[in-house]
Amino acid sequence: KVIGVIPKFLSEKEIINKNVTKLYQVDSMHQRKKKMYDVSEAFIALPGGIGTLEELSEILTWNQLSIQNKPIGILNINGYYDNLIKQFDVMGQNNFFDMNALKTFIISTSSNDLIKAFINQTKS
Repeated sequence: KVIGVIPKFLSEKEIINKNVTKLYQVDSMHQRKKKMYDVSEAFIALPGGIGTLEELSEILTWNQLSIQNKPIGILNINGYYDNLIKQFDVMGQNNFFDMNALKTFIISTSSNDLIKAFINQTKS
C-alpha cells in the first residue's frame, strides 16, 4: 500500500504519481510532514535532496525525543548516506546525538532486506 502526500503548490510543479493507493493534497510542507506521520506505520528515506534530509531529520528527532516510536529505515544505495551515517557518529561523540537512537534505525543497501527487517521488527 502506498500513500502519497503532496502540498498543493508542489502539485503544480511536480509530476504526481496517480498510481498510489491514496493521495492527500495539503496546504503546506509542515502539514505534509504531519499527515505523513499520522498515516504512516514506518518511514523509509530513499536517496533524495535537502527536503528528504529535512524530513528524515525531523522524524529522527521525534524518535529521539520519544514523540513517536515508529520504525525508521534508510535505504543506503551505493553508499549515498555513508557520510550522513558518519555524521551521526560525530554528533554522538560530541554528545549532540543519543547513539541509542541510532540502534532504532534500520539501514540497508537493499530494499528487500529493508522491508524484511521491518517485518521482523514488527514481529518481535
